[in-house]
Amino acid sequence: MAVPLPPPTDFFSRRTKAALWVGLTVSLSLLLFLYRYLGDVAGGPPYGDWREVLLNEVTGSVGGVALLLVLALPFMRRFPLARGNLGRRLPLYAGTLVVYSILHTTSNWGLRSALYPLFGLGSYGYGPPGVRYAMEFSIDAVGFSVAVVMTHLVWEYAAARGRELHAEQLERALTQSRLQSLQLQLQPHFLFNALNTISSRMYDDPTAADAMLTHLASLLRASLNTRDTHEVPLEAELATLEHYLAILRGRFGDGCRVRVDVPEEVRRAVVPALLLQPLVENAVRHGNLTRIGAGTITVKGWRENGDLRLEVDDDGPGPNGEVERIGHGVGLPATADRLALLYPGAHRFEAASHAHGFRVRMSIPWREGGTHD
Repeated sequence: MAVPLPPPTDFFSRRTKAALWVGLTVSLSLLLFLYRYLGDVAGGPPYGDWREVLLNEVTGSVGGVALLLVLALPFMRRFPLARGNLGRRLPLYAGTLVVYSILHTTSNWGLRSALYPLFGLGSYGYGPPGVRYAMEFSIDAVGFSVAVVMTHLVWEYAAARGRELHAEQLERALTQSRLQSLQLQLQPHFLFNALNTISSRMYDDPTAADAMLTHLASLLRASLNTRDTHEVPLEAELATLEHYLAILRGRFGDGCRVRVDVPEEVRRAVVPALLLQPLVENAVRHGNLTRIGAGTITVKGWRENGDLRLEVDDDGPGPNGEVERIGHGVGLPATADRLALLYPGAHRFEAASHAHGFRVRMSIPWREGGTHD
């Protein structure tokens, strides 16, 4: 079932909205005046008083537009139309039209009765009320229907434009993240250390060197394969991470202690592509692995209250002095920005030092997906 999008609140500024409504009221009044008066002229003499025609159309337009603002628009915002709710809501709109027409006709009667004497037109004769209300209802039905259609078209256009802008932002964020991930992986020190480790193993352990080359190629390939994907199953993300961890183990040996604590049922959840590797890379660069050649990194994942929670923890010294990693690094700010775009208002991202190291913790809505190729 289609869920109606909420009406946009920032498509026009308040000043622009006010100008549009004033312009609509004035234009409607003048056009209806010309139609009525020129029709009178076309019928030949004697002609009617143009002041009476103008006053009738101005009061009708002002009252109609005012009721659209105070009655119809709030109603449409509360009960917007969508393909899945037409059967339920069209009767509500029909009832609102009846109320709108009664109020509009009554306001016309009251305004004209008060203004006619002031403009020297004598007393205003409204005729039989039943006939007048029926006559005005036919005009009000047209105006109310046009207002409903035009309002929903504007809302739909604004929502579609918002979706396009959001998709463009996501695409830019994904491209930036992919490039940043490649930058992290291909930084001279990383590539030099990986290749140097492989080179040193070629003579002592050719099989291990060949395996590291395979993991390096797989890691780069996985980065490139995500160019058209915003999200992947957590299982696939952990498989990509394992290629990176294999290279780390080849470089640091037994000093590299990485623990991945993610239950099988949790691995069905989908996560942003290239999420974990930059965070682990950050932990390596600033943790004890780089400082003293030995360290522990823990990757955890669990489901809690309908959310997927992920955590990357290291035993390093944490931020150095006044330099905070989340503000000056590459992986953490990019990750925070991507989560904000993918899950606006429905995610959490925290990065801070603790008693035994540094921890990145995040929460995103739980959704499941199939195995990623």
